[in-house]
Amino acid sequence: MNLNLGEKIRKRRKQMGLTLKELAGDRVTAAQISAVEKGKCKPSSALLEYISEKLEVDVDYFILTEEERYRKKFSLIKEECENLFNEKKYDAAAENVEKAKDIFQYLDDSQKGYFYYIKGKCHYTQNNYNAAFELNIQALTYYLKTKEIQTIVDIFFKIGTCLYHTEKYDMAVGYYLSAYRNANQETDKNLVAKILYNISLCYISLKKYNEAKEFIEKTYDFLNKNDFSKKESLYPGLEMMKGLIIIEQKENQEGIENFDEAFERYKKEGDIAGMGRARNNAALCLWEIGDREKAIEYINEAIEYKENSEDSI
Repeated sequence: MNLNLGEKIRKRRKQMGLTLKELAGDRVTAAQISAVEKGKCKPSSALLEYISEKLEVDVDYFILTEEERYRKKFSLIKEECENLFNEKKYDAAAENVEKAKDIFQYLDDSQKGYFYYIKGKCHYTQNNYNAAFELNIQALTYYLKTKEIQTIVDIFFKIGTCLYHTEKYDMAVGYYLSAYRNANQETDKNLVAKILYNISLCYISLKKYNEAKEFIEKTYDFLNKNDFSKKESLYPGLEMMKGLIIIEQKENQEGIENFDEAFERYKKEGDIAGMGRARNNAALCLWEIGDREKAIEYINEAIEYKENSEDSI
């Protein structure tokens, strides 16, 4: 049960073993302190600060409820976690939020969600996808009770990516689609584009080529209608996906064109590994249509690019 201001002062004074006269000191009279404790008068801000100092507590101890104090404390912990994360001190950020473990029951749904979200984000950034998956699932159960749409979209995306990297493509596409459906005009454009792009990747992995084509076109359409920082980096991958679908559907000539286009885009981005993959896939198409000489030329190029990058073709 929450105590009123006077009751809190009296309780704390008793805990400190102070008499009314000792608490009053030279500042006020014992009678004035007694009146405050009995709720007969309200202390001024200056007097409350004096009492807080004498009783060795923060003013918030008296003016906020227990729940409000803990939620305010969590806000400070959250700020510390964000600063640590931005400094790339991921383990420290994940450890820091544990300071809120004992006050978890007093937090609101957004704060409870963040307790798991920051830990999940730290694991996700370090490619620890199994741990990140579990933590983001826990975070989502709380955030879904809030109106924090952008965080919800980000969590759906991160869960989808965790599942994609553990080759659970059917489940991954479901979470990506949830992210896409919840996104709105305020959602970061880079994130929306990446959601569409990754849905396409999932469908290709599932060999659902018609669905993959649909979302590749949705991604192109979104890129063409919006300007944002990383849009150019997605075009090479889209060309590669188009080429891979064409290989599967035995339309090799068109596949060569897509892979050559991807090669040029990767070249523009300075992505040597991507250039190698584009040449390798184009070589497969050339071999299929009987142009063995050019296929061998492209394979040799692909090997050279591989040797100059950390990629495995």
